[in-house]
Amino acid sequence: MSSSFAGSLPATRRRRSVAAPAAALLALTIAAVPAFAADPVVTDVPAGKVPLGLALSPDAATAWVVDIVGKTLIPVEIATATAGTPIAVGSYPADVAISADGSTAWVPDTSGRTYLVDLTSGTVAGEIPGGDFPFAVALDPSGERAWVATAGYEAPSTTVEILDRASLSVVGTIDVAEQPVALALSPDGSILAVASLAGEAVTLIDTASGTATATVAVGGGARAVAFSPDGSRLYATANRQTPIDEAGRLVVIDPLTGEIVSAVGLGAPVHGVVVSPDGTRIVVASRTRTTGELIVLDAVTEEEMMRVPVGADVRDVIAGGEPGLFLSANRRGSGISIVDLDPEG
Repeated sequence: MSSSFAGSLPATRRRRSVAAPAAALLALTIAAVPAFAADPVVTDVPAGKVPLGLALSPDAATAWVVDIVGKTLIPVEIATATAGTPIAVGSYPADVAISADGSTAWVPDTSGRTYLVDLTSGTVAGEIPGGDFPFAVALDPSGERAWVATAGYEAPSTTVEILDRASLSVVGTIDVAEQPVALALSPDGSILAVASLAGEAVTLIDTASGTATATVAVGGGARAVAFSPDGSRLYATANRQTPIDEAGRLVVIDPLTGEIVSAVGLGAPVHGVVVSPDGTRIVVASRTRTTGELIVLDAVTEEEMMRVPVGADVRDVIAGGEPGLFLSANRRGSGISIVDLDPEG
C-alpha cells in the first residue's frame, strides 16, 4: 500500500452548467479498478448561498443540501440536475441526515438545536434543544436515534450527544477528542467514528454501549471520516495546521483494532471523504477559498487516479447511487457539483 503522495494527475473534463429557476436560486471487482473510458462530466447546480452539508435520499434520486447562510434545506433532483423549493430550517443549519424511509431529515443547527424536518410536507416537525454548536449528525438505521457532534463555539467541545426521536430529547453524551466536526456510522451500525479538529484524532465508539473504544491520533486536524462499504476500513482526512493546511493526508484505519494501516499524503488541503458504493474508489474533497477539486484514489493500491475540478471551497462529498457518481457541496461556489466519473459506463 502507498504511504506517500504518488503524484498529481490532473484530469481534463467536460463541464455542464445548469441554470436554476428563480425559486431554486432562493433557495467490476474489488481487486482492480477499471480504467476511465472517458473524461469525467461535471454538472454544476446552483443551490443556496453557502452549501455546507449533503445527504442522499434512500432511492438515490435526490441530494439534500443544507445552506447555512440561506437557512434552508434544498432538494436537488440528480437526474435532471435541478434544485427544488427550499425548506426553511433553523438559524444556521450545518449538516443533514435522511431517515431510511426517506420521510425525515435530521438537521443540526449551530445555534444549539437539531431539527427534524418532514420531507413530505416540507415543514419542521420537531426540534431537540441542547449542545454547544451542533455541527454534524449521524442517524441510526431505525431512524429513532441520532448522534450529534457538538463542536463548541467559545471553546472546543468534547461531546457527542445521543438524541431520541420519540421524546425529542438528549438521552446521553459521549466524551471524545476536542472539537468533533464529523461523524460516520459503520455499515452494520456497530461503530460510530468521530473526527475531531482540535483534538487531531478520530474516536471510535461502540454504539451498543455508548462508550469510546479507541482514540486514534491522525497527525493533524481531523476533518471527515468514511467507512468502506464492507466496514473493514475507515478513512479519515486530516490537515496539519502549521504550515496552515499544506499537509493534507488520508489516514486509513482498521476500525476493529483502532490501528492505522497506512497514510497517504495528498499535498493539498483536504476536507470531505467518501468511498464508492462498489468499494473500488476513494474520493477526497480538496479545497482552498477560491478553488476546489475531488481527488480520486484506487481503494486497493491507494494510488491517485485523477483530480477533478469542482466548485470553490468544496467541503462535503457524497456518493451517488452508481459507482462512478459523486456529489460535492461547494461552500464558495454557491451550489453543488454532480460528478460522473464513468459517463459512458
